[in-house]
Amino acid sequence: MWLEDIAQLPNPSLRVTETIWCIVKHLDVNNFVAEMPGANIRAAGDSLSEAKENLADIIAGTYWLFDSLPPESLGPEPTRQLSILKRHLSE
Repeated sequence: MWLEDIAQLPNPSLRVTETIWCIVKHLDVNNFVAEMPGANIRAAGDSLSEAKENLADIIAGTYWLFDSLPPESLGPEPTRQLSILKRHLSE
């Protein structure tokens, strides 16, 4: 298990303003899972770096999706996730 940081996201219009820490687990040969525990967001990959890249992509996608919806349409968990993501990201 490794503690890694995500310093940038694939979309340059979304900046990391507070370090995003993720936990990466090596489950099996070519099987890694990266997780942003506070936001309950995970991604898998064939390597540590691929799992981190996939997590960064999912973090950005989750932010854009939830932020594009009316707040009243989000349930409690998406509202909580968006709040956490907004602490770490800015447009």
